[in-house]
Amino acid sequence: MALALGEGAESTAPLGRAVIGGLIAATLVNLTVLLFIFAIVQERSSTEFASRDPDDPASRYADRRSTS
Repeated sequence: MALALGEGAESTAPLGRAVIGGLIAATLVNLTVLLFIFAIVQERSSTEFASRDPDDPASRYADRRSTS
């Protein structure tokens, strides 16, 4: 379609080129730009997690009731 082969194909060739260009651009964006954005977000996110252990004094779920 993009090569404009055949009778009347010169009218559909621009559409074929636009589709091919769009696919190439979308592929490059997915493989580069989104990868960098994901890397930046992951770098800024915290790797620590909240402990849910009730015996862990640093946990916000710790059992702080007095046992005496």
